[in-house]
Amino acid sequence: MTTMTTTVTVTATVLAAGPSGVDHGVIASWVGMPLEQWLVNPEGYTILAACGPHEKAWELKIEEGELKAGGGGLKAGGGERETLREDRRGALTYFLVQALSALRKRGVQLTNQSLYEYVRIQFHASWPQQTPMRYGNENLTFFGNLGIAPRAAFTPVQKESDGRLFLNAGEVHGVHRGDMYAVYPFDTPEDDTRYKSAESVMVKVKTVHCLTSNLVQVEETASATSAVERIITGWKAGPVTRLSPGKTCVRITARASPHLQLEEDVGQQGFLRLCTEDEDTEPCIFHVTLNELDEFEILDTSQKRIVSLPAIPLNTPGASDRVMGILHHVATFKFFEGVENRTPNISFESMFSFFDANGDEASLLVDIRHEETWKFRVVNRGD
Repeated sequence: MTTMTTTVTVTATVLAAGPSGVDHGVIASWVGMPLEQWLVNPEGYTILAACGPHEKAWELKIEEGELKAGGGGLKAGGGERETLREDRRGALTYFLVQALSALRKRGVQLTNQSLYEYVRIQFHASWPQQTPMRYGNENLTFFGNLGIAPRAAFTPVQKESDGRLFLNAGEVHGVHRGDMYAVYPFDTPEDDTRYKSAESVMVKVKTVHCLTSNLVQVEETASATSAVERIITGWKAGPVTRLSPGKTCVRITARASPHLQLEEDVGQQGFLRLCTEDEDTEPCIFHVTLNELDEFEILDTSQKRIVSLPAIPLNTPGASDRVMGILHHVATFKFFEGVENRTPNISFESMFSFFDANGDEASLLVDIRHEETWKFRVVNRGD
């Protein structure tokens, strides 16, 4: 038997990277925000990086103006040109210029988050070992304008050489077998009025994996087959129907309903399902009401106010958006709270052990407070 021990340190917050030798406290006071948000959550700019801090940035081999697919088309470091017809370019530069050129031709501006998702899926289609990173304000556009974040969540689609389609989301993202998606070209505008009227291709989820899902055409017709064949890597999918049972149901009372902009588009709802008082088809674990002070309150199943959630005055600018934001946050938390291993393997679990820093066997439930560090040791007891 071979025993291997690995020590891992987990910190309950992400600390921002910054220049060495600089007083971070001074920097934080200059920008007027907490240190952990100085780089990770800035409002005024976006950073696109070719890879994460523990990866290598690779170059693409370009032959006669086209990308040579596969691992042989990439090389770490600078590299040299091998022939007059061959060139090497940084992967981030190549895909970013490709995307911006397509947007320029259409006269379309997308947010930096949408641009990043396109670049990321192109990376993974050519070289899965490298993942580009985005930091900062995701709603800016590349040339500095403040974009409007799409209300519907789009997910990149990848197409394999054999024609199979994959959605870049799976079980952990709430995808369920039978979910329907409308797939659009990458350069389709994302504001509500324009993308809904754009031409799309309908597909449905056939198989759900942990992080990806297989997509197939909805109808077995020649026209549907032709439409699906037009989809290429980098197109984006917006949800049309979602069958996931993991949604959190929230009931909106009759008094609060007229003052809230309820999201009817399934693509906007995410892990949230909204019901009115007229709909008694299923129990709801949260309720939204308007109290005697004209404040939005969120109640639990026993109709008692949840004191950890703020009451939002009706006359506050953006009150409806704030309430919906809280509901989305709570629904997302409840979804991930319920994620579990549905196919546990006892023999596999017996091959390793967890210990905390004191040498005691780690508990299944660990309470880590903000900025608190927890260390644990993993012992591999397998052969």
